[in-house]
Amino acid sequence: RLTDFENLAEFADCHLIFCVRHPASWVFGLHRRPYHIHGRPAKTLDAFLDKRRRTVGRKGLGRSKTSATMLYNRKMAAFVGLQARLKAAGLRYSVVRHEDFAMDQAAVFARLAPHLSQPAATFRPLDASTKDQSRTRAYYQDYYGQQLWRDEIDPQSMARIKAEIDWSLVDDLDYAPS
Repeated sequence: RLTDFENLAEFADCHLIFCVRHPASWVFGLHRRPYHIHGRPAKTLDAFLDKRRRTVGRKGLGRSKTSATMLYNRKMAAFVGLQARLKAAGLRYSVVRHEDFAMDQAAVFARLAPHLSQPAATFRPLDASTKDQSRTRAYYQDYYGQQLWRDEIDPQSMARIKAEIDWSLVDDLDYAPS
């Protein structure tokens, strides 16, 4: 959802958590599981990058037509904008990178636990995917730790993603177009 909240006062007693993912990995993941995309799915990532699709209402984008990379840029611009407003208002938030969670769930939990109301006394990791039980925590640690998803993106599509993403929005997250 686009984080374009008008009234920050409703977050005064909250600690917001922003979950983010490397732009190329996110676009590739959306291609593999194109939730809420109507019509025939694109067979190739390159064709997927060409598609403009109307967003669903709950995304907060006014049902506009957008590409995957434009959608990522709009979401991240909204995240960055909201984070700046939260900081200026003295409100609390954390950013969790998808890759960090995949690599070390316990460390992410430990970092967030002080901000949670009654966190579990004992951390229990997710050991298998909710979408594919054959993919274990070790699989995801390897897949994201070694950035194996990069090998699944053809060079032409990767070049397009690198060119279309506004990398300044994710610079603070140590994401780069390399």
